[in-house]
Amino acid sequence: MAEIDDILADRLKSHGEYRDHARRTQMFKYCIRDGKNWSQLSDIQKESLEMFAHKIGRILEGNPDHEDHWDDIAGYAKLVADRIREDKSQSKFVGMPPFKPTEPNHPGTPEDGGHHANAEGTFSSSLFRPPSS
Repeated sequence: MAEIDDILADRLKSHGEYRDHARRTQMFKYCIRDGKNWSQLSDIQKESLEMFAHKIGRILEGNPDHEDHWDDIAGYAKLVADRIREDKSQSKFVGMPPFKPTEPNHPGTPEDGGHHANAEGTFSSSLFRPPSS
């Protein structure tokens, strides 16, 4: 346990008090998820925005001069930008949300993406495309 305690003591210096960081980060995440475009973002875009919130929480509650916080934000931003460029170059629809089938008791309509439950309760869709990783 001494090794873990040493790690936690080191992280306290760079990341701040965990309770304060968690509170700050959750406030940011709430604001981010409340945005009008949240549901239209890809998983990569959503995760990166949440990681920005996480890193900004560390900057505000921990050591603002810890370079890793800033480098990580830049890295996540580059991953998203690179994926958007890649998708555009392959003429994919950018920003397509991940596939989320409707409940079997409430089959979809063409207006909500065309997800229809068949007699076995499984779904079919001409628009189905698994989320990209």
